[in-house]
Amino acid sequence: MPPPLIPYARHWLGRAEERAVRAVLRSGRLTQGPRAEALERAFARRLGRRHAVAVSSGTAALHCAIQSLRLPRGSEVVTTPLTFAATANVLIHAGLAPRFCDVDPASGVLTPDRAAAAIGRRTAALLPVDYAGFPSDGAGFRALARRHGLALIEDATHLLGGRQRGRAAGGWADVAAFSLHPSKAIAAGEGGVLVTDDAALAERARRMREHGFARAGRGAPASRRDIEAPGLNYRLSEIHSALALVQLGRLGFFIRRRAALAQRYLSSLSGWPWIHLPALPLIPGDAHAWHLFVIRLRARALRGSRDQVLEALQRRGVGAQVHYRPVCAYRYYRRRWPAAARACPAAAAFARRCLSLPLFPALRPAQQTRVVRALKKVLVARAQK
Repeated sequence: MPPPLIPYARHWLGRAEERAVRAVLRSGRLTQGPRAEALERAFARRLGRRHAVAVSSGTAALHCAIQSLRLPRGSEVVTTPLTFAATANVLIHAGLAPRFCDVDPASGVLTPDRAAAAIGRRTAALLPVDYAGFPSDGAGFRALARRHGLALIEDATHLLGGRQRGRAAGGWADVAAFSLHPSKAIAAGEGGVLVTDDAALAERARRMREHGFARAGRGAPASRRDIEAPGLNYRLSEIHSALALVQLGRLGFFIRRRAALAQRYLSSLSGWPWIHLPALPLIPGDAHAWHLFVIRLRARALRGSRDQVLEALQRRGVGAQVHYRPVCAYRYYRRRWPAAARACPAAAAFARRCLSLPLFPALRPAQQTRVVRALKKVLVARAQK
């Protein structure tokens, strides 16, 4: 049997990446050096922002972004439960409380009107997530945040390469976080970047990633650096920075490739009565980044459960995955916010029915055909039971 196909089985790594890593090894500088700084400059230019701060993961980028906003401890942040747990976990570590808000049932994305209904007297910020690469309404969230005097943070870890009303991903937010995980549009192995136009916020994020140390002044010895607030070790290695720099130059190619593969799935699966295809952006100037290709099973395909469909695909060598179990369904969040799950029925329904099909730049047409055939065989067999 051919090796299993998972949603991010292999990225497009080549000789340029190999040369970049070799150059780092020859340089003798392995962490937070000139390549990390070059990545920050290139990332800020690419996204049209004034500042970019490179850190060790997308989670670290989100944590630094939130911590650097200096939101009042104990305040609430309106966000979505249909996301990876890190989105909510960093709020807890920052002394904040997530206010889970239900999602649009077709796209799985939090919308400004739904978020508006969740704003209360303790709300300090909004935190939309661009689920699967579907762009959230950045302009709508910015208007909502301004109307209520709130900070706007964007978890754009799925949206790199996408657009929101003509702006690059995260362009409407006070601060946006991106990921360089192997599953993402830029696969550096690990890493993250936050972007902002606020120089003071960017400086606080840089201090946080280096244990809280302020940068030494010109000509001053490093031993004179001081700490105003404790930080963490969120530095990005030079190897990861070098990989990310090379791949940032190919970002346009990667996004076009993902879009072409997504279109091939849409064409192959269009009209099939057992599934809902991913929603497509309708706002002018929006562009999907196609981080994931997420289908939702209809009731007739759910005889038994979604997990049985998942297992049947895996037996056929297709490693489909689930993105995600709602955060408010995890034990810790259930105990602390027991009403959250009941308040988010659309997110729960979406999560019960969703499957992510393999989608990565190196996916070949023959492999994609294999995925589609396996999916159709599994769904037809279940429909005939």
